[in-house]
Amino acid sequence: MIETATEGIIVTDAAGAVVLVNPAATLLLGKAWEDLVVADFFDMVDSRDFIETCLRSGAPENINYKHRNLQLHATVIRADPDNVVGSVALIRDITEEKRLEEDLRRTSTTDALTSLYNRRFLDATLSSEFVRAERSHTALSVVMMDIDHFKKFNDTHGHDQGDRVLQMVSHCLRETVRNFDFPCRYGGEEYVAILPG
Repeated sequence: MIETATEGIIVTDAAGAVVLVNPAATLLLGKAWEDLVVADFFDMVDSRDFIETCLRSGAPENINYKHRNLQLHATVIRADPDNVVGSVALIRDITEEKRLEEDLRRTSTTDALTSLYNRRFLDATLSSEFVRAERSHTALSVVMMDIDHFKKFNDTHGHDQGDRVLQMVSHCLRETVRNFDFPCRYGGEEYVAILPG
């Protein structure tokens, strides 16, 4: 089971020498079996501090390693409270999970047509930025705008052309505001930009 597991598994003996490395570990870490066996257990992801943190926390920890998001769970193996018999690390590739999380986060805060922030994001951000501005005694501007005669344009030229207008106005808005401003689609042809400071 260890040899065919999709999770990487590395095991040491009581002296800390690596005694087992499964094929998934070599694949996930991009290192040859021989290199992992010869190397120190603490160097498997080229960061002794990270492995020590994993062992101390007893919980899975995430690391970006060689263009992959890895989740590593390392623990000391004890025969009894006073008798350490080795250590084990379980390594999972969570790159796809992280990508899906990011896609879901982006989808939940972004308007599909315009790629601006959506109304849900606008409501939450406006509230938090208002509190921040009050607390720090800094300015906060909110600009609301709409496209004049948009309904007439839509009726005359069709919804596909109307969508192109919404996308172009959104592009102009995004290019006009600063990197830390929040351009949002309020709804229909209405836009709001939150401008901290």
